[in-house]
Amino acid sequence: MGYAVTDPTTTGAISDGSGAVVRVCLQAITSAALPLGAVRVRAASAGPPVPKRDGGLTAPIAVRIEYAGRGAIEVRQARVRCHLDANGMVVAMT
Repeated sequence: MGYAVTDPTTTGAISDGSGAVVRVCLQAITSAALPLGAVRVRAASAGPPVPKRDGGLTAPIAVRIEYAGRGAIEVRQARVRCHLDANGMVVAMT
């Protein structure tokens, strides 16, 4: 279709601000979306990360996923909360 699949790199523990949080969350979203036919996945911060008592974070993320449809691209967009543990690993999306 001419669309490149986003291939984010793993950043490990979160320490350099919301850019790293978005990258880690994007990787988790991409991993879930690719088996469903995603051809492009984009994510951006939708606000500041909120620290949790256990040392993790909850980060609002704006997500856009494009799927290969029958002769067209189908777009899904949502604002999600990406939950990370104290080690910077994604543990949930809500």
